[in-house]
Amino acid sequence: MNKENIYDKLKPDIYKKIEKILKGNKNILEIGCGNCKLVNFLAKYTSSKIIGIDISGKNFKKANKQAIKLGITNLVEYKKMDASHLDGFKDSIFNAVVMVYVLHGLDKPALALKEIYRVLKNKGKILIVDFPRESEAEKIWKEKYFLPEKVKSILTQTKFNKIGIDFPYGRNFLMFASGQKN
Repeated sequence: MNKENIYDKLKPDIYKKIEKILKGNKNILEIGCGNCKLVNFLAKYTSSKIIGIDISGKNFKKANKQAIKLGITNLVEYKKMDASHLDGFKDSIFNAVVMVYVLHGLDKPALALKEIYRVLKNKGKILIVDFPRESEAEKIWKEKYFLPEKVKSILTQTKFNKIGIDFPYGRNFLMFASGQKN
């Protein structure tokens, strides 16, 4: 099975899990939104304001067309921005931040998490979905991922509390890491 098949097969279930975790949050930021499908999905099913940022921004026009079809343009916004420099956002404005398959690709993950902490409101939630080290994904994608303990350590170092790590598909496949700002 190739990587696209795995992603396509899991995507609907992963999106529903993310929606369930983030439901009730009014302002949500997605880091590394890529094709913006999660941004649009969350806006449609949570009726929350969702901002997606991505370092490339190349898929924003297509995502906006999808948002128009879904009738959610008032709930979504897409911005070209680096996760390590969230200068375009004031302090304490988001109720939740989510990143999917992004943490392992960040040049400076601790700096990005520090910025995420800054833009989260008190009691705000971070949700990181990524593959753990020594997972099947490392063999398929030939990328290096973080050990769950390292993710927990980075979250702790950036002052997040109530840290949790879950493996809904088994310990060697996909990791959902979460934390809360004070």
